[in-house]
Amino acid sequence: MASTMPLKTKIYIMVMISIIITAALLGYWQVERGQWKSNLIAHIAMQKKESPLIFNHHHVTNDDIFRIVNIVGKFVDYPLISIPNQIHNGKGGRHIYGFFHPQNNTEIILVNLGFYQGDQTSYIAPNITLNYKKDYLLQAQIRAPFTPNMFTPDNSPERQQYYYIDPKTIAKHYDIIINPFIYYMLSPQLDKNLKQIGANITLRNNHQQYAIIWFSLAFVALFVICLNYYFYVRNKKNV
Repeated sequence: MASTMPLKTKIYIMVMISIIITAALLGYWQVERGQWKSNLIAHIAMQKKESPLIFNHHHVTNDDIFRIVNIVGKFVDYPLISIPNQIHNGKGGRHIYGFFHPQNNTEIILVNLGFYQGDQTSYIAPNITLNYKKDYLLQAQIRAPFTPNMFTPDNSPERQQYYYIDPKTIAKHYDIIINPFIYYMLSPQLDKNLKQIGANITLRNNHQQYAIIWFSLAFVALFVICLNYYFYVRNKKNV
């Protein structure tokens, strides 16, 4: 029977089987993604309950991401970094980063000083006054650096043009040692025009709904192909 099946019918079945497999795999991926997101939300909630770390007495690792940390040290007189085309609370602007040298430490850390609203496309940081001789006590949240994708342009430190924060590239440019994490400053408020991001992170976990959609599509496609094959067989018997 299969040998006399028309070519169009064979192609139709192959397409439908491809749809079933693709939809099922996407559904499974959404389930895995949902589990990962649930674990991340639980991890962030747990980190927020912990007492702040003392950076000067602690070696920061991946397990500390999203943890609050207190850091004593001085800002370093390197040009501030402006990351353009950013959005915060529906407003366009830039993220501003500075260099900070913790006490009794050989590493420099990159600190997100806050979000500067307006002048969204500028690579030049706004005029922010920092006292480079003063000891500051910073409270910040530890974050992982942004992972660029194939559409992210390359940074150009020589031209002071940055599209994302890459500690390795910045360290190489200035020939210094930079801590691999990013520190989002919570206090003190350095400039009235800088809006600090804060430690409250809201993540939506809609992956279960997406998984249901993909699995439903796979089921519908399977039902359609079975129904069509049933009528095909019945018509062959009646011939």
